[in-house]
Amino acid sequence: KGDSLHSAPGTIWYRELFSMLDSDSEDRKIDLPFAVVAHEVAHQFQPANAHVEGWALLTESFAWYAALGVIEQEYGVEHLQRFLAFMRESYLTPRSRADVPLLRASDWFLAYRKGPFAMYPLREYIGQKNVDLAWRRLREKHASSKAPGESSFATSIDLYRELQEVTPVSLHYLLADL
Repeated sequence: KGDSLHSAPGTIWYRELFSMLDSDSEDRKIDLPFAVVAHEVAHQFQPANAHVEGWALLTESFAWYAALGVIEQEYGVEHLQRFLAFMRESYLTPRSRADVPLLRASDWFLAYRKGPFAMYPLREYIGQKNVDLAWRRLREKHASSKAPGESSFATSIDLYRELQEVTPVSLHYLLADL
């Protein structure tokens, strides 16, 4: 496909066609290339994760959560709302109400759509500083640069615990709901 991107440690690559997308001629007036590149850059700052259930929350959901903040900072709330509307279009496809919880997420929809839509309102309720602190602590505890033999891979349960630490007890129900 001519529009795919990929992030690996220290590298982000994409095919030429992607860089030619013109957001000014796009009906929604969203800068999709900027958003997707922000998402790929965010992969450079995520914790080393275990390849177990829930990996998608720590990788793709985190990258989109971070990208949403960058979009808002660069373009403002109105542009972010248009981008979120674009992302919500995935919800128009009928889905089972029996999806697995995000802590067990491993499929595309949960990783790229449901996860960011859970993290974004959490940010609104407990504050961006608190959500970012939880992510930072998780990354520090599970940095990939540990000494040989000291590997420590993060899981979605580790993230959940970090979020519990920064969330007021009165709002812990949100963690379970989201």
